[in-house]
Amino acid sequence: MTADADHTASDGAEAHRLVLPSSLSIRQAGATRELILAALQESGVVLLDVPDDAEADLSFIQIVEAARRQVVSHGGSVALAHPASGSVLTTLERGGFLHEMTAEDQLFWFHRKEAA
Repeated sequence: MTADADHTASDGAEAHRLVLPSSLSIRQAGATRELILAALQESGVVLLDVPDDAEADLSFIQIVEAARRQVVSHGGSVALAHPASGSVLTTLERGGFLHEMTAEDQLFWFHRKEAA
């Protein structure tokens, strides 16, 4: 788990790039949540870098969705460094998140404005 500030948000604020661990399951949910919250407190603009080989479950999706909602109320932003793929995409599918996604959800999870 590493972090660096090498990405600039659209409003010019320096983003905190948070490289997440490969294991993003319920066993690491508390630690993952704390990492994201600490990054948000540090800069308010966080870029989540999910490894290609990440093993994610529903707890990770819930943590990310909660972070997205929290930053809205605090004027920050959170984004994925890369579109959802691998186990993150599979978990979104199994969890029913892909049905009736909003344009905002499409942009966040897949970096596109419309459903494919």
